[in-house]
Amino acid sequence: MNVELNPDSIDYYAHVSAPVYGESDNEMMEQDCFLCDLKDEPMASSEISDLAFFDSESFGLLLVRVPGLVMIMDRLRTDGLIS
Repeated sequence: MNVELNPDSIDYYAHVSAPVYGESDNEMMEQDCFLCDLKDEPMASSEISDLAFFDSESFGLLLVRVPGLVMIMDRLRTDGLIS
């Protein structure tokens, strides 16, 4: 994503366990989430062909409700990191 991360600015935030979107109910994904202060704006590069940002309002308009994403957005909202 063409950003330089300062290891001192990376903080563990949460672990998400959720059903894998589009797979059988038995498939689960595990993901650790981190918060970081960025000096550069992330940009699509290499194997990442597109990068999009959304806020709570545009998230509510998404047609696809990916379980892990819903969980982390709820947690961010509960913790007051987004409105």
